[in-house]
Amino acid sequence: MGTRSPLWTYDDIRKQLEGLEAQFPKQQPAAGVAEWVSARSDPVQVFALENRTKSRRLPLPVVVVIGANYTQDPSRTPRDEGWPRVEDSAGSCRANLERAVRKYLENPSAWRDTGNASPQPIELPPDYHLVLTNLCGWITRTQWSDIPDSTRRLLLLNAPALAGVPSASSYCPHLTALQQALSPGPSLWVAHGITAAEIFERFDRWRISAGVLNWLRTPGLSRPYQSYGKCFPRSL
Repeated sequence: MGTRSPLWTYDDIRKQLEGLEAQFPKQQPAAGVAEWVSARSDPVQVFALENRTKSRRLPLPVVVVIGANYTQDPSRTPRDEGWPRVEDSAGSCRANLERAVRKYLENPSAWRDTGNASPQPIELPPDYHLVLTNLCGWITRTQWSDIPDSTRRLLLLNAPALAGVPSASSYCPHLTALQQALSPGPSLWVAHGITAAEIFERFDRWRISAGVLNWLRTPGLSRPYQSYGKCFPRSL
């Protein structure tokens, strides 16, 4: 946003995220997408907080990464340990994000020219809390990239509902709720995906309406950045 992003302690950001996660009660998918969603009793995870900074005493800025969905069977989620838990290790997400940002810094104009970075310069804080969220809160039976394109779009349209907010009444209401909870906003928003077209399309629509100024689009951060045969920047 236009003003300086606030700093947060780990416990404060955890409480904020647990409050948001609690607005997504246990629920089951609609019949049209149910066969692709995990059969576990609570197949939802909307927010997560990387626990790497749990021991930090001083408050830090926040970086948010936005993907397709949190994970797939048989991987466990924070909510499997109790609703509305959000703390997790986040795997290699931080390391892959930092690789991507270093790649951006080699040639920022190329990323901007292909629509993969905001017009204003991006910088990653030297230390930060990492928040993970997704455009589809369902835990799927298989990897997102293995789901047919038409079904992925149905899953996005039928994502878990925010309590009290009909899905058709607001676009990505969980992202708006996160932005408000972290007001005036995180230091950086990063959209990432392996099958990225539907992710970037929805992210771009939301960030424009929300007035997000600091953003980046990268390959999926669950895999090493170097593993992509055709790396960013590229237009989609």
